[in-house]
Amino acid sequence: MMKTTVVAGALLLALSPSVTAQIKVFSGVEDRKSASALYYTQENGFQTHGSVSITYGAPAWKKDYESEDMVNSLAGQRWRFGSGSWTTLDTSCDLEIGGVKVVAGSYYLVLELTKEKSINLIVLEQKPVRDKHIYAAMANMTKGGLSIPLQWTKDNDKVGNLEITLTPDSDKAEQLAFAVRWGNHKLTTDVHVEVAEGS
Repeated sequence: MMKTTVVAGALLLALSPSVTAQIKVFSGVEDRKSASALYYTQENGFQTHGSVSITYGAPAWKKDYESEDMVNSLAGQRWRFGSGSWTTLDTSCDLEIGGVKVVAGSYYLVLELTKEKSINLIVLEQKPVRDKHIYAAMANMTKGGLSIPLQWTKDNDKVGNLEITLTPDSDKAEQLAFAVRWGNHKLTTDVHVEVAEGS
């Protein structure tokens, strides 16, 4: 009787759905770009006073993206800012981006198209995202973060691949113009860098 029970139990276990899904892996090599600003002096030898950098994948623009239906489908959602892995902001200085304070550190960046058809830059703490194993393509699963409104305009000239720039003001180096260009779309805001006295 015991032998029959053991055999029946083993058969039931074999026919039951697997408790643990089979883990698969995707790997590859990414081409990444970076927009950066380094603050330094040279009067008493080379000294750094802070740095800001944004690292990102640069997807190609496609004509399909010009469809109004495509824009409408993204309303009210967050989406990956770039391609491949997370677009990251790394800053050794406190910043004000579009008037919003961002303390020195490393962050993930995503974009959000509101239901009112405005675009926000979302600055995310990295640890909560990592703890939930959220990949960049799953940006709409992220919660919270700093929300920074961006100016959204359209250019006559199109940019083939995503381009992010940080351009210093000619009179005030601590003022940066943040610009994103993709296709005929352009997103902009101002960045103020709280440059350190020295390091």
